[in-house]
Amino acid sequence: MKANEVNEIINNICEKVGIGFNNAKEFVPVFAKYKAINDAFVCIGFLIITVISVIVILKLIKGYKTSESWDKDGWIFGIVVCSFASLVCGLTSLFNLFYAIEWLIVPEAMTVQYILDMMK
Repeated sequence: MKANEVNEIINNICEKVGIGFNNAKEFVPVFAKYKAINDAFVCIGFLIITVISVIVILKLIKGYKTSESWDKDGWIFGIVVCSFASLVCGLTSLFNLFYAIEWLIVPEAMTVQYILDMMK
């Protein structure tokens, strides 16, 4: 794809949305800030879920230690499920943090990559 085609797509999108950008040089910094902030908020959201999951895991472990020997299976199941949720949310949080950093460091490259990915 040529640069003129990418500019035409950006101009068309901006015109449809009603944003007054004349070219990609004006569009890229604003779009990069938006994507960085969006990824940062997603990172914070998943981080909050991870912290809540760890707190629940600690409470489940405490309950497991005080439970009767015949009642330990339910506690173990809860610990495993919360541990898996915590792991998935923690990794998702890290990936979104990396994306936010990428958007802040190399906004031009990330914008081009984003547009090319959207055109596939």
